[in-house]
Amino acid sequence: MFQTHPELSTRLNSKFRAWHGRWSRENVTEAQQKSCLDWLMGKGEGVVQNRTRAVVIDAPSKPPYRTYTRYRVDKIASEGNVESA
Repeated sequence: MFQTHPELSTRLNSKFRAWHGRWSRENVTEAQQKSCLDWLMGKGEGVVQNRTRAVVIDAPSKPPYRTYTRYRVDKIASEGNVESA
């Protein structure tokens, strides 16, 4: 059966997310999930001082044909100035 790229991408992403959801429920604790999210948001020991924002991209007509999150990091210089990364 012939499928368009958006349909195929959406179907494969749904299958992967279902598998990942089952796997993470069985193998990842809530504390580990929180630790991962904190790390993505630039919090924790040994992390360069920064300001991290989660930016939601909602453009289902363009690849990857779904809503996703990108992380924007601005390093905070030692004098209090912000450097964009």
